[in-house]
Amino acid sequence: LMKKSKKHKNKQIAVPSKDKELSKPLAEFSREMEEQTGLKSAPSKAFGYKTKLSDTLLKYIKPLLDVIYKLKLDEIQENIIIDETIEQGVFLWNLSFLPYDKAADKLFSALISPFNTQGISMEEVIEQQRSVKPVFEFMYERKQHLFSKDSRFVVNIDKNCFGGSIELNVASLDLKQHPHLLEVFDKKLD
Repeated sequence: LMKKSKKHKNKQIAVPSKDKELSKPLAEFSREMEEQTGLKSAPSKAFGYKTKLSDTLLKYIKPLLDVIYKLKLDEIQENIIIDETIEQGVFLWNLSFLPYDKAADKLFSALISPFNTQGISMEEVIEQQRSVKPVFEFMYERKQHLFSKDSRFVVNIDKNCFGGSIELNVASLDLKQHPHLLEVFDKKLD
């Protein structure tokens, strides 16, 4: 897969330990897409984009990162939350290609899956959904209004934080050229 990278300077961040479990679902999806389609991602310019998707994703998730930076966490906590936020931002980016109602249903179904609700009460699940809804709505609308012409679907992402930088290596496919990809993604969420 073609990799694109971007360094984002914001504040001093220590190198986090790589948590392969967080990127495992995207990597697995990427491999499955290659097997099913025989296609690999191409550079942004091949799709007609002037910016790398890594740059675009950092702009897309910037409001979420800004909140984290204001929390004044220690470096280790901050790195963990930044890593999770990037993963969630990529998921929301891909989810935003679905119609709003379907995207919302998929997100809230994921929140109540046994994997995500182990050891918490139904009241806590409902509260989690309530707290996620405004973030989902904001990020969905952000994608629709600011990045509506960008049809690159993320199939894999690697993240590194070090020396005050976030480096993203992103592999993607353009949905204009591969519309069936969205159907595969939709079924994967069931």
